[in-house]
Amino acid sequence: MTRDDEAPRHRIGAVARLTGISTHALRVWERRYGTLHPKRSEGGDRLYSDGDVHRLRAIKRLLGLGHAIGDVARLGSDELDRLMEMHVEPKREVDPSGRFVERYLGHIQALDLGAAEQVLAGAALALPRREFIDLVLVPLLHEIGARWQDGALHVAHEHAATAMVRSQLGAMLRLFAPDSGASTVVATTPEGEAHELGALMAAVVAAMSGWRALYLGPNLPAREIAEAARTSGAAAVLLSIVDLSPAVGGARVEALVKALPAHTSVVVGGARARAIESLPRAVVRVSDLGELEAWLVSHGAPAPRSRARG
Repeated sequence: MTRDDEAPRHRIGAVARLTGISTHALRVWERRYGTLHPKRSEGGDRLYSDGDVHRLRAIKRLLGLGHAIGDVARLGSDELDRLMEMHVEPKREVDPSGRFVERYLGHIQALDLGAAEQVLAGAALALPRREFIDLVLVPLLHEIGARWQDGALHVAHEHAATAMVRSQLGAMLRLFAPDSGASTVVATTPEGEAHELGALMAAVVAAMSGWRALYLGPNLPAREIAEAARTSGAAAVLLSIVDLSPAVGGARVEALVKALPAHTSVVVGGARARAIESLPRAVVRVSDLGELEAWLVSHGAPAPRSRARG
């Protein structure tokens, strides 16, 4: 490790994004295990080195391979690297291909929910959050929908599978604590749209992009969404439309735009959103989570950094 590797340079939010470990977990590990000893900036913020980032990435990989945080938290970089080398099957972490989907849905088909949850939790630990969403959850939800339509999955199977994904996304959303003064976004589905996972994934992506994300659940009338946006001071509303007809979906979006304050942006996505022929001029339509993330990053207007410690 060179002297430059030990130079304090990264704030805790950047470290969380670089490692996929929440700021809350980083603080707990420091306090409980003495995992790291960051320096402080003049303003009192924690500052971490490149070497700290390397150690944290190694610790996260080892947790995904079954090690306990108490066993690896105080190990040095060389010791962590040697421990990693002992794992002769590094690809055990997760295969985010169709074989993973088959394995998960195989457990769902048998209603072995414990085994299915272990597979999903293992994927969440082993992959960076965006890869987990893009390579695991999105294909998985498409496959669940296709199998339900074909009759290969019954209603009980579909409900069990989506409830587990909903729980995982909810846990991810709770990991993010926005900076003081971060822009607020509301995520939901319009009245009559019961499929909520697209809106929940949008909320997670917004939180990962530095926004204060408020997920309201599905199936809300325009006046309720507008009231929530007004009360929270939301700069944007993220709306997911998966099952509504294009005509009904378009009418719901138009009603929402009329009910919202003029300064609140509306971003619409989802399978049926693409088929809506005419949307109000101010509405942004995104085709996938990548486009949503790009919009969020470009419109987030990062707030001034809090002077509070770490």
